[in-house]
Amino acid sequence: MKVACITFHDSLNYGAVLQTYGLQTKIKSLGVEYKIIDYSTSEKRKFDSILGRNKELSSKRYLLKVLTSPYKIVKKIKFAIFTNRYLDITCKKIKNSYELKRLEDRFDYFICGSDQVWNLKMIRYDSAYFLSFISKKEKKISYASSIGRTDYDDEDVKTIKKYLEDFEKISVREKSGVEFLSDFCEKQAKLVLDPTLLLSKKEWADLKFDSKKNHTSYILTYCLSYNDDLRKFITNLQNKVNMPVIGISSNLVMMFREKTYAQPSPKEFVHLFLNATYVVTNSFHGTAFSVNFNKPFFSFVKGDLYSETNSRIVDFLEMVNLKKHLYNKCPDDIDITYPDFSEANEIIEKKRLESILFLKESIGN
Repeated sequence: MKVACITFHDSLNYGAVLQTYGLQTKIKSLGVEYKIIDYSTSEKRKFDSILGRNKELSSKRYLLKVLTSPYKIVKKIKFAIFTNRYLDITCKKIKNSYELKRLEDRFDYFICGSDQVWNLKMIRYDSAYFLSFISKKEKKISYASSIGRTDYDDEDVKTIKKYLEDFEKISVREKSGVEFLSDFCEKQAKLVLDPTLLLSKKEWADLKFDSKKNHTSYILTYCLSYNDDLRKFITNLQNKVNMPVIGISSNLVMMFREKTYAQPSPKEFVHLFLNATYVVTNSFHGTAFSVNFNKPFFSFVKGDLYSETNSRIVDFLEMVNLKKHLYNKCPDDIDITYPDFSEANEIIEKKRLESILFLKESIGN
């Protein structure tokens, strides 16, 4: 049995690379020959380059990109080392739809997902992430694909509906995605776990990392952006528990304010979560790793808790009944009581088995 997957494997994003590793690890454990399609268009390569710029990037944000470029170079090297060692990627880089179509006869099944591979803006309307290059519908599988948001206009809904016409095996990562596909695209989708949650804490710990730095207790922050409430929360938590802060960030201000691991490798990222005493994050994958590893965590979102941009984190925390750890402003007093993860662990284990069963049935294993 040969299976190929198209996803965001080459992004300089911890969640993207680690979900790729998680899905690969779980599928290969089923005795399947598995490859990740090394797909990247010229536009994407330009945007992902250290100093690349597209028309959507403002002058201010581009200046920030230039200022952080030395950190990005280090990060890119670390990600390349991880990718070369741990991800099974097709030998040849695939650059267009013609080259993608030539893969159809080489594999029995094709998977798209996970991550926001169906977020039209993020993929720049590239139908390859909907497996448009595959002619036989029985070969198409979606695993934990995310549309990222659900506030699409009528034209975008028509586009997604068209791309999913001949899909029979659809699974998505968020409850909001299930509802969107059912209501607007007339497609039934199964809710499954993000691939990072397919692996247990023990399986992630097997991804060994030998650190030369000796850390005892610390607060880990993994934040994609910052506002005054979030900064205040981190400061107040640090004062309350009297622990150092280790931050994973590309934010220049936070790099200088914290004892920051500016750009850890994906392996070091996992082990920073494994060994953290507390976690503060506004990332979906930061939240997912915290729950999976049973770490006391504080998950921050912007504005209205139930806005479209917050749906990924909110849906997940509602599923595991840990929504009380969700914040959109700094409270007067921070509750540092160790959470009871027993129910969350049971829910995740049940969903893990269901998600693996979906994969087995989809590939006829």
